[in-house]
Amino acid sequence: MSKKDGKVTLIGGKEKKGMYTARVGDEELEENIKAAQACPVNIIHVKQVNK
Repeated sequence: MSKKDGKVTLIGGKEKKGMYTARVGDEELEENIKAAQACPVNIIHVKQVNK
């Protein structure tokens, strides 16, 4: 999180049309779901895709 403007950068994320996405493994899924639920501005979304 930037101390300058409070924004967060998605490390390892790929940008497309102003949106950043990242793929995570099963071992990181639960942590990312918790982050999405705790996000005060509801900007984090987790989408599970079938392999």
